[in-house]
Amino acid sequence: MGSIPSTICAVGILHLFNSFFHNQELIIKHALGYVLILVALATLVKTFIKTSMGSNHFQRKPIQEKKSLTIAIGAILGFIVGLTSIGSGSLFAIAMMYFYRMGPSELVGTDIAHALLLVSAAGLMHAGIGNVNYLLMVNLLMGSIPGVIIGSTLSAKIPAKPLRTIVALMILFSGLKLL
Repeated sequence: MGSIPSTICAVGILHLFNSFFHNQELIIKHALGYVLILVALATLVKTFIKTSMGSNHFQRKPIQEKKSLTIAIGAILGFIVGLTSIGSGSLFAIAMMYFYRMGPSELVGTDIAHALLLVSAAGLMHAGIGNVNYLLMVNLLMGSIPGVIIGSTLSAKIPAKPLRTIVALMILFSGLKLL
């Protein structure tokens, strides 16, 4: 209820900025930089802070009492996804870990199902206003699908903490370079 409308709003705002200010590239570049830094720092915090610290105040509340919070999280992070295409997995997963008591498989399943709907809405909006390079998209998919399979296989054999740290540092440096 929060993420899809705000994603659509972000895509619309990007389109308007391009029409009026012609600086859409700079806006996206800086937004990407800040979001990448946020994702990297959140990943590093998640990696080095023990998750066995017990539940927090938000996790102990029933989900019905967190409806407004859930919609607000969806709206804020959905806007970021619509603006930058970053965060549909990483930021939402971190928010869900902090605010909701969920098992790992439920967290992953909820995050992926949500991302499917969210990214579909954003993709359709971008396609509708002509922001999709279809040849590039097909070529990316041809490399991405085998890459996901290989990466999934390797990630099961490499310890999680060093792998997350290396990926987070690469994302952090990428974000800093964009600013």
